[in-house]
Amino acid sequence: MNAERGKWQYVSIFPCFIKKHCPSSLHLLENASSRTGKGENVLDHIDDPEELFNIEDPIVKPLARFEKEFKISNPSALLNSKYIEIHNQPIQLDANSITPRRFPKVYELILTAKVFFGIKTGVLCLVNTVVRL
Repeated sequence: MNAERGKWQYVSIFPCFIKKHCPSSLHLLENASSRTGKGENVLDHIDDPEELFNIEDPIVKPLARFEKEFKISNPSALLNSKYIEIHNQPIQLDANSITPRRFPKVYELILTAKVFFGIKTGVLCLVNTVVRL
């Protein structure tokens, strides 16, 4: 159902189309940004036995876009302020663990979200429920 038009919309999905054109999942982006240090190749840190990715661009491009946007909007600070409203104390992060990452702003958001939601994985997709990205 297309919410804007109020009409049903037919969608045809073919597996080769999905593999080639579908953006990476937030879980994959979270995993890649959490594991990849400065100067490292993202493909060295993901499990891709079928070799769906032959270059790191499909993973790096959205992370680089997030990184650029997060420097402006700073969703980590917004999430931290929500946490202060609820728990009356800020989220404390170790800055030394953030700086050696290839995508430090994304990793900072992931660490902040892990504390906020109290879970270890899958936090990037939950952030949008609290802070509009």
